[in-house]
Amino acid sequence: MEILVIGAGVIGTVYGYVLAEAGNRVTHYVRSGKKRILRDGIELKLLDGRTKPCTEKSLKYRLRVTEELSSDQRYELCVVSVRHYQLPSVLPIIRDHIGNADVLFFNGMWEGVEDIDRMIPPSRYLWGFPVAGGGFDGQTLNGALLDEIHLGEMSGASTPRLQRIRKLFEQANIKIDVQSNMLHWLWIHFAINCGVIGAAFEAGGATELLKSIPHLRKAILAGRDALSVCRARGVYVS
Repeated sequence: MEILVIGAGVIGTVYGYVLAEAGNRVTHYVRSGKKRILRDGIELKLLDGRTKPCTEKSLKYRLRVTEELSSDQRYELCVVSVRHYQLPSVLPIIRDHIGNADVLFFNGMWEGVEDIDRMIPPSRYLWGFPVAGGGFDGQTLNGALLDEIHLGEMSGASTPRLQRIRKLFEQANIKIDVQSNMLHWLWIHFAINCGVIGAAFEAGGATELLKSIPHLRKAILAGRDALSVCRARGVYVS
């Protein structure tokens, strides 16, 4: 499959590598000047959870990079994994320059999708949530990848597009957890994380949280409070 990944951040790099490794042609669209920085590739140190036990990989991801999008390029899928505040600047690029490619938004979303729908018809996109992470140390990405992602059409339908993208990731040895209401799943995920992360800050870190029953109790209670916000939004949280 001909795939365009917006950016070369942690998630875009990890899954770009994984999809390229599975035999797809992956191109990363980056801001002006970044192509020169990436000309020698990205050093990738990856804890790969697709194998049992996990394997540690150290490799050079020689990614294909472009700073310009042409209407002559026929992408089949555009993967968008950017920070929430970057999305408004990315939407016009997607609308104007990727032709008829399907769009996979591949990150969290606490707001609704009204702003997206004004730019891109709902029939053009679906939503996924990655299960990977990491950070850059210079040009080296220290990352971790689990063997599953969450995926769903915003309508909840089981479409041919959903099945195509499901097969795409399964060919890269990643299991798919299909959600019938992806937006509600994202909101619940946010709410639970709010409770856990807030309690971790109060405890002084994740390790301290896990060692403390009182702090874990606060995490659970805070998560319940956050879920009440989801319930008020019409989410069935049980």
